[in-house]
Amino acid sequence: NTPIIVLWLLIAVSPGLCEEIFFRGLVFSGLRRLGAWRAILISSALFAVAHGSLYRFLPTFTLGIMLAFVVLRSGSILCSMIAHALNNGVAVTMMSARSQASFASA
Repeated sequence: NTPIIVLWLLIAVSPGLCEEIFFRGLVFSGLRRLGAWRAILISSALFAVAHGSLYRFLPTFTLGIMLAFVVLRSGSILCSMIAHALNNGVAVTMMSARSQASFASA
């Protein structure tokens, strides 16, 4: 029964901002002295481990690579924040729609 806007703020926007500040802002930028691709791979692996699911490690690792590459190419963490929030927002919207559909059919 939670409004979708609240779910977006809590599950899409907030993690998109906070995780990007930490993983792409602090970790990735701190590792850049090792080389761009090493920094991308290490920060992405840490990002995947922090999400705590062995089952989801590879998809989360891949997402981390894409988000770090966005920062590398754009030179802006804002771009990865938006991409991260959109990724989470799509998942939240799909789960919410599925939940409402099953509730309506019951």
